[in-house]
Amino acid sequence: MLQRLCSPEQIAGRLRLEDVVMVSCWWIYRWIAKDRAAGGLLYLPLRRRGRKPKARPPAGEAGEACLPGPVDISERPPEAEGQGRAGD
Repeated sequence: MLQRLCSPEQIAGRLRLEDVVMVSCWWIYRWIAKDRAAGGLLYLPLRRRGRKPKARPPAGEAGEACLPGPVDISERPPEAEGQGRAGD
């Protein structure tokens, strides 16, 4: 079914409908990963070949302010105390 470009979710669903064997899609993904680590080619028909890692900020930049020149809340103008203006 992988050669017919079916996803592991589709394969697990089809096997469940046909009462062939009860297999989860995550089991199929693990089986494909083990095959790939052993030099197999079962991963090639998959639409995506794994998750792309998230881009992380360099060390020391995490948690820094995103806005240039942030103003402390104690320095806000007096008209911002009420809710008279939109955005306050």
